[in-house]
Amino acid sequence: MTSGEQKWDHLLRSGFADGFRDKPIDWLFGYLPAFAAVGVNLDRPAENANLRILDVGCGKGAMTRALKLDWQAGFVAGVDTSSWAIDHAAAHSEGVCFRTISPTHSLPFASDSFDACIIAFVLCTMSSPDEQQRLLREILRVLAPGGRIAVVANNPEATNRRFSSVLTAAPRRPLQPGHSVKVKLFRLGQSKPFLAFNDYWWPDVHYSGVLGSTGFGDLSVTKPEWNTSVFGPFLQRHGFELEHFEAEQQFPPIAIYSGRKL
Repeated sequence: MTSGEQKWDHLLRSGFADGFRDKPIDWLFGYLPAFAAVGVNLDRPAENANLRILDVGCGKGAMTRALKLDWQAGFVAGVDTSSWAIDHAAAHSEGVCFRTISPTHSLPFASDSFDACIIAFVLCTMSSPDEQQRLLREILRVLAPGGRIAVVANNPEATNRRFSSVLTAAPRRPLQPGHSVKVKLFRLGQSKPFLAFNDYWWPDVHYSGVLGSTGFGDLSVTKPEWNTSVFGPFLQRHGFELEHFEAEQQFPPIAIYSGRKL
């Protein structure tokens, strides 16, 4: 297991997935727009019955389960380098295929096995474009022709902005691609982070470039913005106070880079 994979395993065991990734902002700005980007019908789940979806970097499987149980995708698989996370996900899910992948990121699936792939907060953990491309080539292989990919990442233009649950802190100087940045995670309403770790900063042009150089086409970048009429009632209905999300109302916290296997 590499140092980056050891870090991820530690984060999962520490409650990272429960404390941050399952918070509403990740769903509203990241996961749900990514679902739509790869062809999931959010309004009519029954129409997803023929979709085969791969979740790369699934962690404890919250998004993977939702794709199967809530949005009724026909076949859903999740992979992660953390065997502990995969064991946890498999123990709490039915009807979902979970697999541990090796440090080389070889995917244990035949070519052309999936119609869509979502890879959330993974490429930012990699310091090397070569490592990113190795994983993307495997994703390209297992996608069927026309299959779609959505890469979810913290908005690279939002460094040093304190959002409700995350701050990507960077030196106040021009950042270079691959520069190490400190990511701090917060629980809602708290001023001190409960967890901090290093990721790598990549600009929009890099994410689009590495997707294109791997062989994906029809590339696009989406940065979902605050929608008061939708987000406000949703958050309040689930017991969240809107005052915690002032930064998200001003600037998009998450970016989605999507493409298609030509």
